[in-house]
Amino acid sequence: MFEAFNPQKISASCLKAGATQQQAQEIADLITAQVNHTDMPTRLIRQAVIKELEKLNPEAAYNYTNHEKWAAQKIVVRNSYL
Repeated sequence: MFEAFNPQKISASCLKAGATQQQAQEIADLITAQVNHTDMPTRLIRQAVIKELEKLNPEAAYNYTNHEKWAAQKIVVRNSYL
């Protein structure tokens, strides 16, 4: 299923990871510009978010990366019981 790109999701996930409002908006704007020029898959969007977070807020990048890993493991565990 295809979901349209939503820059608010980028901003919200950066904020949840610990980025400031300004950092989150800057990253959302940068990623939006990249997505508007290419057909960027979700995997590459995540990688771009991490790269930008690492530049602006390494702690938030760490939190974002670990949350992504945790969420992926949780989905696998849930599906294994179905």
